[in-house]
Amino acid sequence: MREALRQLDAQGAADFEAHQEERARREAESGRKLPGREPSPTGSKGKERLANTTDPDSRMLRARNRFVQGYNAKAALSSDQVVVAAEVTNAANDATMLIPMVGASEANLAAAGATAPAVFAADTGYRNAENLAMDKTAEPLVPADQHGRADPAALRKEMLTRLGTDTGRSLYAKRKVTTEPVFGNIKANLRHRRFSRRGLSAVQSEWRLICSVHNPMKIQRRRLAIG
Repeated sequence: MREALRQLDAQGAADFEAHQEERARREAESGRKLPGREPSPTGSKGKERLANTTDPDSRMLRARNRFVQGYNAKAALSSDQVVVAAEVTNAANDATMLIPMVGASEANLAAAGATAPAVFAADTGYRNAENLAMDKTAEPLVPADQHGRADPAALRKEMLTRLGTDTGRSLYAKRKVTTEPVFGNIKANLRHRRFSRRGLSAVQSEWRLICSVHNPMKIQRRRLAIG
């Protein structure tokens, strides 16, 4: 309960600051003070704010055509569908996780004595200027904004050129046959669609355990297919 109250207080303060910034911007543009009474940072009026008392670390996230209280699970995969990094966040925005996932992948592969990836492909949800320009060993392949509204012109041109080559298109096309089947296997075959633990740290451990179950199965099937 204390954590839930702390989150509500913090959310209220953030909303108040955002409102004040927007009000100041509009007053600067109009050159006059806006009418109406300014809200108090401790006032009770405004949009309803919610917090989860059973798992304060979880967040309300969009899942297809509905919202769920939960976490955003991520996995980085090799070209043969082996999970090389598994992380969990409560952020709805995928773009914040690309650089951490690349870093975790490189660290895990280095610890295993494996070669670092040369290319890292991600869908449009991971696109932002920082990710397109990330300074990592792996070359990012993330579709840029076709209309240039969201990305700096130089980065957008570089990414469109990279994905416009035969090599770029071929490498990015592999994402469909590496990433999606793994999540399909975890959800359909391993029947893992809901976390049983609560708290970000516990959910992180659970997600890594599930991915650790997937990997030996994938490696065994590959060995049987080769043999």
